[in-house]
Amino acid sequence: MTLRTGSISLGLIAQVFFMLGCDKPPLTSSESAVQSDSPIIVQNRWARDDDDDDDGFSLYVSSGETNSVLAYAGETGAFERRATRRGGLIEPEGLAFGPDGNLYVSSRSDEVRRYNGKSGKFIGVFASGHGLLDPAGIVFGGPGNDLYVSSGLTDDGRGNRILRFDGATGAFKAVLDPNNAAGLDDPEALAFGSDGLLYVTSTPVDAPAKSSATTQRPTRS
Repeated sequence: MTLRTGSISLGLIAQVFFMLGCDKPPLTSSESAVQSDSPIIVQNRWARDDDDDDDGFSLYVSSGETNSVLAYAGETGAFERRATRRGGLIEPEGLAFGPDGNLYVSSRSDEVRRYNGKSGKFIGVFASGHGLLDPAGIVFGGPGNDLYVSSGLTDDGRGNRILRFDGATGAFKAVLDPNNAAGLDDPEALAFGSDGLLYVTSTPVDAPAKSSATTQRPTRS
């Protein structure tokens, strides 16, 4: 289901750390607090600078109201750093580490932006155009390990689809289910299941405050 909180609290992040089996809750200061309507949290084990610690990992959280992605130590919850430097992020939401180890972030500028997975330096716009509007969830997977991006439903009825981009170059490939047989309504979070299907959260017509999941089977083009 899609998480909607208005402003994510440190207590909520503490619950995420607890579910991951961490010993301590986050020990963050107010200036490092996440502020977002739809925060996305991803775990990454190889982006830490202390590569000698095999058990180390970081959690990356999108903070829409501060136009940034924040990194927290996985073991303690201590604030580490801003994980994105420059690049003009606008209300980031979806996060994913790509096969190249870099961090990909959806931005309300109708783009997916790429950042160095360790330094946070802005590399460039990776994917845009072809009907990509109000992007939310992003995920790598499927045949060819491509990038899938949910394009939200705008007030004037545009978007409302899942777009597929080449996972290495960012070139546009296809619209999944172009006739919307699945009945998507403002799709957001994306995830690949162990069955190879792509799972998408969507707002049910009869219950706009909740989210449900639908599936698509990606194909190779």
